[in-house]
Amino acid sequence: MVIKLCFIDNYNKRFAKSAKRQLNVHRFIYEIPPELYDIFSWQTSRKVTKSLTLQYDKVMYLLEKTIENEHLVGRSIMIHDYPDDQIDIKHLGQSLGYSIFDKLERINQGEIVENKRLDAVLRFAMVEQERLESEGLRERSRSDTPRRQEQRRQSRMNPVMYDQTK
Repeated sequence: MVIKLCFIDNYNKRFAKSAKRQLNVHRFIYEIPPELYDIFSWQTSRKVTKSLTLQYDKVMYLLEKTIENEHLVGRSIMIHDYPDDQIDIKHLGQSLGYSIFDKLERINQGEIVENKRLDAVLRFAMVEQERLESEGLRERSRSDTPRRQEQRRQSRMNPVMYDQTK
């Protein structure tokens, strides 16, 4: 620890420069925490289909069937992807109700197999899953959007940044 302090003192003596003006020009934050939470979310726009659905990150979102939502058909709405894995769908700042249809979580119900053939079927399923994963078909999108896995890692590394209680 002493070596580290000596290094910092030595480094500051060699390279530190005083400010040209001593005036503090930082601006105050006037946004309330929910507004900051929206500002620091990943925001993407999507168009609402005729069936009141939209897709984001290989997940289909089904908007509630209301008169207000039916007027949104063909219009762009914003998807807020927060660092703590929450998703919010908004139009003109108002949150919209939705349900989720996750294609990756759906499992196709296979035919009922006799115990004699079960081992071969399970082996086939394992090979098929490995093939899909190697071709990238079981993963979520690889675009420039943040990956949910990365967001979880960041929130563990810096829990103060994602604390909602403040």
